[in-house]
This record gives sequence, C-alpha cells and structure tokens, in this order.
Amino acid sequence: MKEFFILLFVAVGAWFWWGSQKSRQAATQAAIEACNRSNLQFLDGTVHLRKYWPMRTGKRTIQLCRLYFFEYSDDGSQRFTGRLVLVGTRIIEVELDAYRLT
Repeated sequence: MKEFFILLFVAVGAWFWWGSQKSRQAATQAAIEACNRSNLQFLDGTVHLRKYWPMRTGKRTIQLCRLYFFEYSDDGSQRFTGRLVLVGTRIIEVELDAYRLT
C-alpha cells in the first residue's frame, strides 16, 4: 500500500510539472506576441510565475489559473511590467503597464 501512495505522489508531481511547463511556454509566447504587437522589446526572454489557484471552468471542471509577470521596454533603458493570466494553457488576459507619455 505504501508503494501505491509513493507512485501516486510521483505521478501527480509529474502531471503538475508537465502542465506547468506547457503553461509557461504558452505564457512566454503570448508575452512575445503582445510586445511585438505594440513594438516593444520583450526582456529576459522569460515569464515568472507569481501565483496559481484552482478555478471552476465548468459545472464539474476545475483547472489551475496562473498569473505570470514579465518585463518589457519601449526604448531599452527603462523596464516595465506586464501581466498574463492563464487558465490551463489558454490566455485569459494580457496587461501592459503604461509605458509612454504623449
């Protein structure tokens, strides 16, 4: 019985890690696309997971919702922060800080 719980723990950990990697890739791609659309420079080449929580997406479906942060620049000298919200690997929201004063 002990071996079953160890195997179950390892399987759940692997499933969580695999889902996290897919979500991170989707978030990175969405951040790159958001920066490209606004003629901004995506900095550091990565996104950073800030938090995650369970979210009900249907009557009986629960998925992890993840909040990622990333940095970008408009002129290469200042850093601004952007945010992404994902449910599973689906982008729900992309938000960029105000970066230009005109």
